[in-house]
Amino acid sequence: MLDSEGEVASALMRAQSCMILCHVMPDGDAIGSSLALARALTRLGKKVKLVSVDPVPEVYRFLESEIRFEPASTITREAMGLYETLVFLDCTHKDRIGSLADLIGPNHFIVNVDHHTTNSFFGHVNYVDRDAAAVGEQVLRIIDRLGVSLDEDMAKSLYAAILTDTGSFRYENTKPRVFRVAARLLEAGAKPSEISEAIYESRSFSSLKVLGLALTTLKTTAAGKVAWMTMSREMLVDAGGSESDTEGIINYARAIRGVEIGLFFREVEASTTRVGLRSRAVVDVSMIAGEFGGGGHPRAAGCTVHLPLKEAEKVVVQRAVRAVREAFPDAGGGTGTGGEGGDGGC
Repeated sequence: MLDSEGEVASALMRAQSCMILCHVMPDGDAIGSSLALARALTRLGKKVKLVSVDPVPEVYRFLESEIRFEPASTITREAMGLYETLVFLDCTHKDRIGSLADLIGPNHFIVNVDHHTTNSFFGHVNYVDRDAAAVGEQVLRIIDRLGVSLDEDMAKSLYAAILTDTGSFRYENTKPRVFRVAARLLEAGAKPSEISEAIYESRSFSSLKVLGLALTTLKTTAAGKVAWMTMSREMLVDAGGSESDTEGIINYARAIRGVEIGLFFREVEASTTRVGLRSRAVVDVSMIAGEFGGGGHPRAAGCTVHLPLKEAEKVVVQRAVRAVREAFPDAGGGTGTGGEGGDGGC
């Protein structure tokens, strides 16, 4: 059964303490939604803690104010036990919070707010709206039900959440309703030019070096329907970068004319690779990610593959090529991994 924003608000009103949990590799939607909800609950006098498994990417740090994320490394079982309600935002599964999932106790009340088609309804309350452009849109409804008026910081955070999950209002999830929501956030104090500049035009020097190295690995199948890049740990060190510097790199693969699926492979450990998947219009990449234990949206998904970088690259590219061949029967045969002009393939 799907719950509503009203049921979430009721659960949060009953709670005295809430821990808001951010998924691995947090994006703008997860970060902005978490900060806005934390601020609303704090104004209601609740005890609130924000926790992120991975570091908040540099481009989103401007959203933090007196309310900030704490690293998961500081959270023990005892510390989590001090919070009766756990709020999962933008998480398809409970294990999207990484090792923190092992600290959840039998007495915790779980609130699950998400918009992914692959959500597993793991909460005691499950507010899953697959039509929502971003969890930020759902959080705005929850804040309204809580009776908290929007302030500038909340509006800024929610605008950033919606901006990033709609690809700056370019993706197919950008419905007329989304613009009405955005207008309301502007009226509450969100400044589009400042937010866009902070996210898209304030990159660090190291992030551009990381991007440059990633682009040197760019490959495509011969018919140009699948393109991908890789990033080893050594490359990241050579660029003086961090994993947050890889934010957005995958979009360069999908941006190539004629590409249907863009992939980005990042080596986490010797036998662990994180994979980002993007599609243009036809292939549902959340289905591909799901086969490797991940999930997401039809046009944007991700997964962690427990294989070395090269092996993960091989198996996921092969699966992407198969998906393209099924969607575009005339695209061709093999799975060439060279640059443009390779020997056959999709």
